[in-house]
Amino acid sequence: MRIIKQKTNSFFSSVFLVFIFGPFLVSCGHDKALESEVKGLETDLNLYRFDLEFGKSGVADFDRLSGKYPFFFPTQTPDSIWKVKLQDTVEKQISGEIKRVFGDFKTTTNELSHLNAHFNQLFNQFGAPFDNALYSPGVYTLSTLSSGLDIQNRVVVADTMWLIALDHYLGPEHEYYKSFPAYIKQDLDAKYLISDVSAALIAPFVSPNTNGYFLDKMVFEGKKTFLQTLVWPHATEAQHMKYTEVQYQWAVANEAQVWRYFMEREYLYSTDAALEYRFLFPAPFSKFQLALDRESSPRIAQFIGFQMAKAYYEKHDNNLLKLLEVSSIDLLKEASYKPKK
Repeated sequence: MRIIKQKTNSFFSSVFLVFIFGPFLVSCGHDKALESEVKGLETDLNLYRFDLEFGKSGVADFDRLSGKYPFFFPTQTPDSIWKVKLQDTVEKQISGEIKRVFGDFKTTTNELSHLNAHFNQLFNQFGAPFDNALYSPGVYTLSTLSSGLDIQNRVVVADTMWLIALDHYLGPEHEYYKSFPAYIKQDLDAKYLISDVSAALIAPFVSPNTNGYFLDKMVFEGKKTFLQTLVWPHATEAQHMKYTEVQYQWAVANEAQVWRYFMEREYLYSTDAALEYRFLFPAPFSKFQLALDRESSPRIAQFIGFQMAKAYYEKHDNNLLKLLEVSSIDLLKEASYKPKK
């Protein structure tokens, strides 16, 4: 134990001395041919600003709103509850804050259109999900009060509808979030909106393994993160991981040491659910059960799984279907994953 602790302390204590600064874009000079193809698939999205409509409406507008957006007014919810919400001044304030942060929403709409084109280009190559027909969603912007979406479901992709709760993207220092823990507030930033939509888009295509191994869960999260980078290559790996630059640099600098830590303790085939809590769940840092834990990046096992998925994809000629179908055990065997020391 003394030797292992010495190795572990070495990588923790040196973390802030070894930084590799740079842009770290997933595709630093995006392939011009790919971008040209993607541009050709772009279409104007149907955008519905339900958040603004709801925010400026009153009780007298209830019938018009419920007729236009019946899916937001389920029959099990009494009309009286919605009418109370329509009189709530907080909703008006939320609408004003959304407008202040996002303006006319044109920039975000253009990015969403480009994201959708990337999604179509990536998945239609093998007839999924829409049998080579271009996927053209309707985009509905909401607020929490008018939608009931919670912070864990700020983006929902349902059939051909994208639901985005914009009041979850007002910036980490916004007064609405002042009671939230710092690691939660960090994510509530408009710069993560497109990454969140890409995560919701790819989620149905990644199936979890059923063995219950820590490796399964690590690879499952890693595959999802890697697919996000393919669907939206215009964000950095740090953005897709929702890491600060310092957190990302820590993960890069200590990748090999963390991998060794997992291997030495035989964590990969462990079914101990506590490992998810320590290394995969949202948290301010990962939990190595050492004094210097607070220096570590959170969800470090997701970062490792991400690098494993990327290594497998590159070794197998960028074959997305193989990556989606491979089990975590076979991925580990065939990826030739070797963290940089």
